[in-house]
Amino acid sequence: MALEWNSEVNDPERKFDSNSEDQRIIVPKGIYLFAVKAFKKAHSTGKDAPMCKLTLGIYAPHDAEFKTELTTCRDQLILHEDCSWKIAQFFTAIGDRKHGELFRPAWDQIGGATGKCELQVELYKDKPQNKVEKYLDPDPTDQKDNPDQPPPPAPATPAPQPAKKRIEF
Repeated sequence: MALEWNSEVNDPERKFDSNSEDQRIIVPKGIYLFAVKAFKKAHSTGKDAPMCKLTLGIYAPHDAEFKTELTTCRDQLILHEDCSWKIAQFFTAIGDRKHGELFRPAWDQIGGATGKCELQVELYKDKPQNKVEKYLDPDPTDQKDNPDQPPPPAPATPAPQPAKKRIEF
């Protein structure tokens, strides 16, 4: 919806003041945990396709309880065949998809979802910013402690699956 010159403006996704883009903390290239703080359905003019604009809270790789946010990072998932690999990566990272599986993304359920990603630092308009290089697969839970040990045999009755980690903002 278009705004008028005298319209009130509300921007609930931004927690920064107008000068804060210059003050955003840039973390070094590496692997980090993320949590989806906000998402917005939008439209990509470059691909003429719908897209999902993500605001990710970035956390240290050892901060499994998501206690201390290091910075925020924005990303876009464009709903186009050329970009379907990135959508698949994202939904695999948050535990909503398995490799090789045809799936229908549950876009309205990604708020608070958590996962792991690899960040890089790039220049945008001569200013450094973090960018998601790729979304990473979740760690296999059954082989975390000893990767050389074979997985235990499957029980006759499947055990209840733990809930995917979601956090609220």
